[in-house]
Amino acid sequence: MLSALVVACGGSDEPNSDAVRFFRRANTELKRREYKEALRLYDEAIHESGNFYEAFNNRGITYFELGDYERALQDYNQAILLNPDYGEAYYNRANTFIAMGRYAQSIQDLNRLTRTSYVDTARVYYARAMSYQSQDDYEAALTDFGRAVRLDSTYEEAYINRGLLQYRLKNYDMAERDFQKAIAINPEQDFAWNNLGMLKMAAADYKAAEEYFNRAIELNRRQAYYLNNRGFALLQQDSLEAGLADIERSLELDKRNGWAYRNRGIYYLRTEQPEEALKQFQRAVNLDQTVEKIYFYLGEAYRAVGNQQEACQAWRQSAARHEAEAEERLKELCL
Repeated sequence: MLSALVVACGGSDEPNSDAVRFFRRANTELKRREYKEALRLYDEAIHESGNFYEAFNNRGITYFELGDYERALQDYNQAILLNPDYGEAYYNRANTFIAMGRYAQSIQDLNRLTRTSYVDTARVYYARAMSYQSQDDYEAALTDFGRAVRLDSTYEEAYINRGLLQYRLKNYDMAERDFQKAIAINPEQDFAWNNLGMLKMAAADYKAAEEYFNRAIELNRRQAYYLNNRGFALLQQDSLEAGLADIERSLELDKRNGWAYRNRGIYYLRTEQPEEALKQFQRAVNLDQTVEKIYFYLGEAYRAVGNQQEACQAWRQSAARHEAEAEERLKELCL
């Protein structure tokens, strides 16, 4: 989750009245997500007053929303050239760098804002935390998430993303506190309910996980990941057909979710259809090799179809990830 981009409302000394009129109309279209018309009107504003740095900033936002990050950067750069102290453009450029995976450059812009009296410092720290996290600098990310919530105790996105990082670091109690805090701020935060379910699955409390996933799905019925997660929780409780139904609905919404193919493969393993299970696990690997325990389950499927050599190879890949089940299989079956 990126921090929201900052829309300028106008305040330059130089733009003439026609430029300001076009600018305000463009802002209205931007808020309505009428991006083509917003671009046309910002072009008019800039044509009328070429030093209208707020218009460059907001046109950059429009390009960002259209996914044209390079043109967005050009506009933010021009806004900064016209006004080197214009914090909104630095902030928006930093978020664009994050979207482009250029995290070091994002951090440079955000560092600058932390040294100024920028009005929304909580979001600056949040954005910098996301950049640090993407560079695997987890200690710095946790520090900045903490700064963000100290500055804004209602910042639910910061609690959620800090919780996700704590979950990744296996600090489950801390993760749960953050997700619960996000829900206390916004009880309809479906992502946080889902994440609580993931915590319960990590503790092998699949019934509690199912209840949390139920709540997430009630709030957002078209989120493929929630359905897939509940499907897995149901499989783990031996509700095989109900679990498969959720997984199939998940795949209808998102056909490129490797986790869902893994879970469908688990269903086929448990219903003694190993050839079909093998196909599902192979598809999961092709889509996303980071899926948890995918190589362990792939090894199980190879073993079930009688290919012990491939089973051992898959378990070795799983064991390299420190997955205990695969380590046990190697000791038992791959001496």
